[in-house]
Amino acid sequence: RGVVVYLETTIEKQLARTQRDKKRPLLHVETPPREVLEALANERNPLYEEIADVTIRTDDQSAKVVANQIIHMLESN
Repeated sequence: RGVVVYLETTIEKQLARTQRDKKRPLLHVETPPREVLEALANERNPLYEEIADVTIRTDDQSAKVVANQIIHMLESN
């Protein structure tokens, strides 16, 4: 069995990270992106929280810091 890591972030940070990304078809519709992300979060977050073995908050961390946290967590288990 593997380890499921939930990389959690706020809607605000998701908006900032995706605003210029043209490869996000769900965010390029008539509905405002914030509303789309909120609806997706309401639908998906309970499942992510249920199946995650560990949750890492990524809002103010670089990808390198998050990767190091995951590596440390895996090595200590």
